[in-house]
Amino acid sequence: MGKSRPLGFSFDFHGGSGDYTGTSLSGTATLGRSGLNGYISWTFLCRRDTKYQTCGGSDKMKLPAMVTGMAASVFLAFSGNVYADSARTTSSNTGDYISLLMIGSVAKLDDVTTSSGTLQERNTDDTTAAPGVVVGYNWAKKGIPIRSEIEYHYRVRFDFDTRVIGTAGYGNQLSTHALLANAYYDYQLSDTLALFSGGGAGWAQNVSDVTRTSLVGAATGTDRTDETDNFAWNLALGAIWSFAENWDLELKYRYISLGEVSSGPHIDGTIIKADTYTAHDVIIGFMYRF
Repeated sequence: MGKSRPLGFSFDFHGGSGDYTGTSLSGTATLGRSGLNGYISWTFLCRRDTKYQTCGGSDKMKLPAMVTGMAASVFLAFSGNVYADSARTTSSNTGDYISLLMIGSVAKLDDVTTSSGTLQERNTDDTTAAPGVVVGYNWAKKGIPIRSEIEYHYRVRFDFDTRVIGTAGYGNQLSTHALLANAYYDYQLSDTLALFSGGGAGWAQNVSDVTRTSLVGAATGTDRTDETDNFAWNLALGAIWSFAENWDLELKYRYISLGEVSSGPHIDGTIIKADTYTAHDVIIGFMYRF
């Protein structure tokens, strides 16, 4: 005869406004309304070889209905979350994954200065877009609810426009390369849905493609490209939905700091600089688990 293994429990609740039954074999169950008074009877279930059978229980226990109902609900919710974590850990996936990102952003430049003359800020905030790619590993395979990943993305078309009064205007088509190491803590709500939070740090290169237009005499223009390397960091939170066997959909909000932006010296020696480049990102990711 096979060895008995506990699998779950069942309960029958009898109250003033009806009788309700719930069963937990895989960590899920439902519980209806309860009356003001009642009793709960419970039975532990075991598996012996391939058959379910009773292996322990109690007589009816008279307790306030609300207390018994709440206790049963909490226990069932807890057992469901344990089952969800177990399902991720024992899945056939290796833990490795790749994700394609679509990033929409509201970005801003602060502390803008010029090396000479009086600066007029004409446009220092803009909406931008960025495609990105991520390679990562889910440590849930080893019992740790953490994901670590490397991300690259390319931000395009931040229109950063300034003018030095009486001298020249500077139109900067700002773009950014970013390489980040991120880590996230996952809280599994169910076998297919998780919340997460985390952040990361890395490198950002802000590329300034600037056209300088003279405001004195003929409106002549000169072009210049400058690259500024920076330390970047971010904080993020979001949700992941596992909608297919190997596929996840990720929705994430992120605050990111991309360092400083600098252009020059231009033909007249002027340098235009912004000390802080930050953005609020909304990110959609399509993740494939290997």
